[in-house]
Amino acid sequence: MRAPSIAKLLRFEPPACFVRELFAHRDDVMRPWTVAEIHERLHLLAVNPTTDRPPLLDPVAFNAAMDQLENAGYEYIVLDTPPVLGNSDANLIADASEGVVMTSVARKTTKGALKQAVKKLAPARVLGVLMIE
Repeated sequence: MRAPSIAKLLRFEPPACFVRELFAHRDDVMRPWTVAEIHERLHLLAVNPTTDRPPLLDPVAFNAAMDQLENAGYEYIVLDTPPVLGNSDANLIADASEGVVMTSVARKTTKGALKQAVKKLAPARVLGVLMIE
């Protein structure tokens, strides 16, 4: 929500902004979700970068959304999130997830920062760390 880029990266226009969808579903839990079908087996809910976003993620709306999407029959729900350190949304997202895969920037992320991020996510299950350049 802080610096949305998945839509730009995958070159598509979100049909609806995930933030707006969250709030709409908080008021009407039976409302259908608007998703972009990028591929037969890949559906995306993305934050529209032009949408005004709240300073914090709404925990009630977010947890309800994760329950609804899981009940919709999705085998996997992957959440692309902001960095763990310096962000309060990371714990909320981790708590609603079965596991976390962290990314680390080669020759930039320190061992101390990784340890601090894992500690901050506790008791979430860290499945692994992906090293990127």
